[in-house]
Amino acid sequence: MNKTIVYAVFVAAVLGLGFLIGYNNMPGEWYQSLAKPAFNPPNWIFAPVWSIL
Repeated sequence: MNKTIVYAVFVAAVLGLGFLIGYNNMPGEWYQSLAKPAFNPPNWIFAPVWSIL
């Protein structure tokens, strides 16, 4: 099997499992009710930035 395909499948599997874990462990209302600082980024930015890192 081509190494590029193996790497692509591995990356897809890792990101897919990370997505499933994150989806099953979503923060509850207690997190939403926290007083966050003004420099706190919006929630939607976390997943793309974490995937890039």
